[in-house]
This record gives sequence, C-alpha cells and structure tokens, in this order.
Amino acid sequence: MAVMAMLYTPDTTDTLVDRNRLVRLTLIHDMAECLVGDITPFDGISVDEKHKLENNAMNYLVSLLPAKSSEEFKDLFDEYERQETPEAKIVKEFDRFDVMLQAFQYEQLEYETKGRVIRFQEFFDNAVGKIVSKQLVQMWDQLNENRAQFWSKVQSNGEPK
Repeated sequence: MAVMAMLYTPDTTDTLVDRNRLVRLTLIHDMAECLVGDITPFDGISVDEKHKLENNAMNYLVSLLPAKSSEEFKDLFDEYERQETPEAKIVKEFDRFDVMLQAFQYEQLEYETKGRVIRFQEFFDNAVGKIVSKQLVQMWDQLNENRAQFWSKVQSNGEPK
C-alpha cells in the first residue's frame, strides 16, 4: 500500500492531500496487521473485536519504541482508525483495493498452478461503492476488466463458469 501512496496523484477534488502523510499512514496501518493479520469481513470477527485486536497489537508495538516515536505512531494509527482526514479515507480505499488485488492474484494462482477454479467474488462485492477516489476508481475499473478477461479466457478453455 505504501507504493500506492507514493504513486498517488491528488486530483482537483483532493489537492490538499499530503502524499507523505499517506505513505506514513499506510505503513502504520500495516504494522498492526503484522501481528493480527489482515482481518476481512468474511473472517467472522466483529468490527469491534477487529478494532480491539488491532489496537492491542499497536499498543504493544509502540511500547517497544522511544516515547516520541511511540506517540507519533499511535497518533497516526488513531487517525487511520477514526477515518476523519482525507488521507485516512484514501488509505482505507488503498486497503480495500489491495484486498481485491490479492483476491484476483489468488484466483489466478489457483487456476494456473492447480487448475482449480476458485472465485473470491465476495471481496469485490464488498468494495462496491466504497472506492470513490478518481484515481482508485480507474484502478478498480482496470482490475475488474483484467479479471473479466481472465475469467473469459478460462471459460473459453472449457472450464466451468
């Protein structure tokens, strides 16, 4: 996600977005996931429990840092969790896009290495209407087009739909 943040070009509606802050937020967001994993809506864990697990993980991680860094990291994590800043909202979109990209990669990998047709449509369905940034909408459209082409090719090879 940090690479997405580095490549992100604010459009005219979000010119006040700080790209450096985007990068920092993506890195901090991923820190908690290092311990608890990337919990999805399909893991059977409530939103409250997810936040509790991630918050506990972040509290542990920042406790290992010098006080100044600890405070900065925790503030960035809390900013992401509150979803009140433009940067935090864009990073949330990065996270959603990243999950879909991974789902498509897993679909391809399963088919190409094991010949198995496995679709993770629920990850795509879950993101509908939640990606609104112009640049990410374009990436989302391209991903969906690539995915449709892949499944069309699979189907033309006589595989089940």
